[in-house]
Amino acid sequence: MHLNNVGSLWLRRYAVFVACCTFALVIAGAEVASNDAALSVPDWPLSWGHLIPTLEGGIRYEFAHRVAAVLATERRAVVEYVSCADDVTLVELERIEGPAMLSLAARFGPTRLIDNVRLG
Repeated sequence: MHLNNVGSLWLRRYAVFVACCTFALVIAGAEVASNDAALSVPDWPLSWGHLIPTLEGGIRYEFAHRVAAVLATERRAVVEYVSCADDVTLVELERIEGPAMLSLAARFGPTRLIDNVRLG
């Protein structure tokens, strides 16, 4: 197969992309280790019970490392929908002013994952 073939060019670009994502993940891990931030967020998949924790102290390094890991490993994810609705009526909200329900559906290959999280 010739290297100027479209398939080979795509494969080389993909390999460079994966290498860059992996390098970014290693850098994020080094930030966690150098700031003694390991286990700043002890629960998974939530962070102290929230999707996005308060980014202070070592939590910002730990959370950034988690985000980098997801971006580096889950490029096949296709988000189907994200919805924020009233916690009781499930009517979609324009603004979050009280208790709400965050709903998400994503597809990883043939597998569809759906999750709901109460906010507030």
